Amino acid sequence: GNRDDSGALQGVYRCRGKDAWVSISVASEEEWQGMVRAMGDPDWAQGDEFGDAFRRWKSHDRLDGLIEAWTAQRTPAEATNLLQAHGVAAAPSLTPDQLMADAHLQERKAFPKVLHPEKGEQKAVAPPWRLSGTPAVIDQWTPDLGENDLDVFHGILGLGEAEVERLQEAKVIW
Repeated sequence: GNRDDSGALQGVYRCRGKDAWVSISVASEEEWQGMVRAMGDPDWAQGDEFGDAFRRWKSHDRLDGLIEAWTAQRTPAEATNLLQAHGVAAAPSLTPDQLMADAHLQERKAFPKVLHPEKGEQKAVAPPWRLSGTPAVIDQWTPDLGENDLDVFHGILGLGEAEVERLQEAKVIW
């Protein structure tokens, strides 16, 4: 499942809408208090039942139900924005189409266009990290399976033509 034995609250919760979900992770007491505030300080969160991480972990089934009752009244974006505003790690679960249309991912150039040899211009997936000293650039389509084998065998491994032919005949390489 989505639970983490080291955490008191971690899961994916149903939201308002068809196949709509939000991921939430609370790793500290401060984040728990933020979650409670984001949810409007519900009465059930004020007692001892969920008073510390161990108690929340012990009552995780009941807690998950209470949280999902709250998230089910909101869209994933509404729940995410409200929780993040209170310091809680939360993110909507997005479909591929929603990911492609996401303003944040577009701003980060997460889907650069590259030329495919047969299909023309296509979107690729960029690395999710940015390194200033060694920026990763996606400027070409990935090679077909086996397309660069001879370059690897000769150029990187230093195999001669006769050795490559012998390995091909023995079905070690293709």
